[in-house]
Amino acid sequence: MIRTRKPFALLHTGLILLLFALYACGKTYQDDTAFNDKITLLENHPEAILAQPDSTDFSRITTEKEATAFLLRSLARHYTSRDFYPEKEKLQECIRIFRSRNKVQQELEALFLLAETCKKENNTAEEIAAIEQGMKLAELADDPVWKSISTIT
Repeated sequence: MIRTRKPFALLHTGLILLLFALYACGKTYQDDTAFNDKITLLENHPEAILAQPDSTDFSRITTEKEATAFLLRSLARHYTSRDFYPEKEKLQECIRIFRSRNKVQQELEALFLLAETCKKENNTAEEIAAIEQGMKLAELADDPVWKSISTIT
């Protein structure tokens, strides 16, 4: 009698697929310490960010590095001048990049700016959508700061 290895191969393949699925579903957001440090600096001294050479003159944002640079400079400009609002299309591109790389803090900050920009445009539907996305993301990431903000609003 010849034994076939087919059941073992199927079982082995099934286990690998199951482990892959569990890893993909269980992917958690990770804190980006370097970004959080930049946000702390930004919140206390936005002028320090603005004093650096402007490297954010992108016609289109295509990388995480460009998206982060654009976001930080936009936040600094918004903090120092409440009349500044970044381009909505670039913010949306940043959000897409951050979401694809599970950069929760960057995405939350970009959603904040997007909501502010939509508010300035009197676009209540998009403003509410950005706030709701931020609240859901904060809940998923179990972010205590953003969750507390969402309970206030």
